[in-house]
Amino acid sequence: MLAYILFLIIFSAAVSILVIKLKLPAPRIVIPLVVLAIIAPLAGYYFVERYFSSIPIVIVPNLKGDSLEQVATRLGKLGLTLEEAGDVYDPTLPVGTVVSQRPAAGKKVKAGRMIKLFISSGTRKILVPNLLGRPADQADAVLMADGLALGKIEEDFSSETGSGIILSQNPLPGEEVAAGTSVEVSVSASPEAKKKEGGFKLW
Repeated sequence: MLAYILFLIIFSAAVSILVIKLKLPAPRIVIPLVVLAIIAPLAGYYFVERYFSSIPIVIVPNLKGDSLEQVATRLGKLGLTLEEAGDVYDPTLPVGTVVSQRPAAGKKVKAGRMIKLFISSGTRKILVPNLLGRPADQADAVLMADGLALGKIEEDFSSETGSGIILSQNPLPGEEVAAGTSVEVSVSASPEAKKKEGGFKLW
C-alpha cells in the first residue's frame, strides 16, 4: 500500500510538471491520467492475486534413487513437471535413476514448477590402455593415469624378449571396463631372474 501511495505522488508530480511545461489544458489531461493511475495498479493487483497468489504451494519431494517413471508419477500428483538436465556417473545408484535434483528436496515451490533431474549413467567406463611391449615398471603409472589399477603379476619366460617386458594383459587393450578395475599382466623373465629369491619384481 505504501508503494502504491508513493507511486501516485510521483505520478501526479510528473503529470503536473508535464502540464506546466507543455502549457496544456490541465483538467482535460490530468483527470484521465489520474484515473488511469488509480485503476492500473488495482487491475494489476487483482491480476496477480487471481492468477499467481492463488496457485497452491507444494513441497518438493526427495527423488534421489527413483526411476523416471516413479518420478513422473510422484511429481504429477503434486502438480509439478520434470526435466532431464543431464547424465552423471554414480556407481552407487542404478542406471536411469535420479542422482540429484533442482530445486532440492524440501523446498517450497508453486504448483506447475519444473524440477530438473540429473540421472545416473552408472559407473564411469574406461578403455583399457595397451601395456603390451612396455617395461613392467611403467604399468602402474599408466593404469593409474586412466583410473585403473595394476592387478596380479605373473612371470613368463621368453627367449625373444628382454626381462621385464609385458607380454600379455587381462583385460585386453581397448576393452571397456569400470573405473578402478584391476588389470593383470604377464611379464617376461630371464632364467637368472627366476632363480632369484622372490621371483620377478617391479622396480
